[in-house]
Amino acid sequence: MQYVPVVDSNQRPLMPTTPNRAERWSKSGKATPFFRKGIFCVRLNVEPSGRVTQSVAVGRIQRLGGYYNKRKSAPIETL
Repeated sequence: MQYVPVVDSNQRPLMPTTPNRAERWSKSGKATPFFRKGIFCVRLNVEPSGRVTQSVAVGRIQRLGGYYNKRKSAPIETL
């Protein structure tokens, strides 16, 4: 499932939403659609109901000799 990035009026990122909800927000005037680096986003025009965000984990598994070597995989970094 694809999600649409959401930012508040000060350009601070919020939790992403579904495309249907983003479309409803833009039609009702609660959000303004825009593109950032070729990605469709929405900017909330109203105060968000919550500002809870989750951290993002990025990891990589190295493939050695036809199998995944879990002991030599790169550590997971949080952004």
